[in-house]
Amino acid sequence: MNSIEEKLNIPATGVIMQKLGLEYDGQLEMAEPEATYSYSVPVITDDCPGRLQYFPLNKNSEDGLSEHFDREELLQKIEGKKYCVIICNSYDKLDQEGSRTSYNPYGGSPAYIAAVWDATEDPLMATTLYSCTFLTEAAPHEAPSELERVPLFLKEEEVQAWLHPTDDLQKKEILNRV
Repeated sequence: MNSIEEKLNIPATGVIMQKLGLEYDGQLEMAEPEATYSYSVPVITDDCPGRLQYFPLNKNSEDGLSEHFDREELLQKIEGKKYCVIICNSYDKLDQEGSRTSYNPYGGSPAYIAAVWDATEDPLMATTLYSCTFLTEAAPHEAPSELERVPLFLKEEEVQAWLHPTDDLQKKEILNRV
């Protein structure tokens, strides 16, 4: 994601907590109002579905939006990862003049983007590093024409199927959209 041209419009932490009834241990004022590559985004993970967390957005998210997107390569990269949803208001793209094009196919806030997350141990810093990558799909016909690929938004009723599928078919149906 180009930090100037494309952004996730992120709701305030307090709004997310109130609307979704989630716990959060961090500082409310630390939340980023807009998330770009390397910034942290609010997530709900499969491990802790009742707790709001913030993970840095991985560079693979940027790759998924490129016109040179390779579906098979992405599916290999996410093999073995854990699942999460990124909470946002919309995916926004800015043009050269600064006009903003917003995309949220289901309207309303919050919106949910299918994502995967990973934790890596850093022995040098003696800490665990977390990151997440959102999945993308070809822009549907109702998306603004400026958008070729967009984050894979989930309907509210798909969130639990993504985080905790009762069978592999539910997850495969979502992944078929990638």
